[in-house]
Amino acid sequence: MRKAYIIGRVIFCMPGWKPYVPAVCIGLQAFLNVPFYGTPVILFVTILPASLVGRFPPLLPILTLGYFSLGVLHLYYSGVSFDPGRAKLFGYSYFSIGLLSPLAVIFSSLWAGDYETPLLFVVMGLWALLSLVGIVGLKKWAGELEGLTSITLMFLTVFSAVISASTAGLGR
Repeated sequence: MRKAYIIGRVIFCMPGWKPYVPAVCIGLQAFLNVPFYGTPVILFVTILPASLVGRFPPLLPILTLGYFSLGVLHLYYSGVSFDPGRAKLFGYSYFSIGLLSPLAVIFSSLWAGDYETPLLFVVMGLWALLSLVGIVGLKKWAGELEGLTSITLMFLTVFSAVISASTAGLGR
């Protein structure tokens, strides 16, 4: 117990960990999306009108790629080409969609009485929590990332986006 306290104290007292909070949230969402590759599709199907999604099925992969590209652009402007204004703009866009959409999914599922998939509530709740932490991280601790860290997280996010986008229209 004492070792865990000391390790936690060393990590959180290091001066350079705070700018990584939004980037780590994007990376964790991308990692979470790999086994649950339908997460962004569920987000967009819930917040878009059913007539729009039904009439234009190719819209879901495009929206999925667009959503994850906001996260990739945040990572790019946070690390590879440092521009704090653009990094915050793309980060706030990514995390705002990532916060409001899962809450819409949770509330619509509760309102419809759909309790058959409790894992949906866990995944959506975790997605919303990571987005909330990302917004707080952008507000308080935004800063420059190392280029290699940014590129690695960008690769993970693009990989996750391609998996989601390629399977977005399979159920239709």
